[in-house]
Amino acid sequence: MKVGFSGYFAKQLSNPHGFLGSRFITRMMNQGNEELEYFGLELMNINGDEHILEIGFGNGRIMQEMNNQLNTGKIYGIDISDEMITQTSKRLKADVNSGKIVLGKANVEKIPFDDNSIDKAFTCNTIYFWPNLEKCAKEVMRVLKQGGTLYCGFREKEIMSRYPFVAQYRNIFKHTMTEQEVKNLFEKAGFSKVNIQVKKSEFVDSYFAVATK
Repeated sequence: MKVGFSGYFAKQLSNPHGFLGSRFITRMMNQGNEELEYFGLELMNINGDEHILEIGFGNGRIMQEMNNQLNTGKIYGIDISDEMITQTSKRLKADVNSGKIVLGKANVEKIPFDDNSIDKAFTCNTIYFWPNLEKCAKEVMRVLKQGGTLYCGFREKEIMSRYPFVAQYRNIFKHTMTEQEVKNLFEKAGFSKVNIQVKKSEFVDSYFAVATK
């Protein structure tokens, strides 16, 4: 069965790979995610000594920004893309080598960290691809310390429906949700407090679920 460009593009967004993924798709993702990511970074209010987990770190652009705000803290990153791990390892080579940044290949469904070990978790535009929403949400909550917070950036369901490749490849974009559906997800998973923060934009509005354990 032929997939076509739209299907190939959708697959690249969920897991960038190969020459096209490592060079062009990541640039497009950076441009499309920039406002959303920096909104999330602002919400995080990093204090300098925290242990932070980024889920789906791409080519490491926002991780680099987080790292610049840390003193004694540490950043852990997981991604399912070998290409993105390679790119970010090169981009942040000095801090990877020193151990301030730790990168690994893993899925959000099975995060390779101990219970209650992370202060803040950050992810942007990955929730559409999660294998099992509630299981993944609970897994993130497991690794967070009591009082720790997840910052989950997303585009609202109505916005996502404008993109033809999203509607056409729902087997890849499994979960597009309204604000309330995202809030309900994290509350059902057991987070004690969930707020949806919205930043209006002329281009496309940015949404972040801020979920506290």
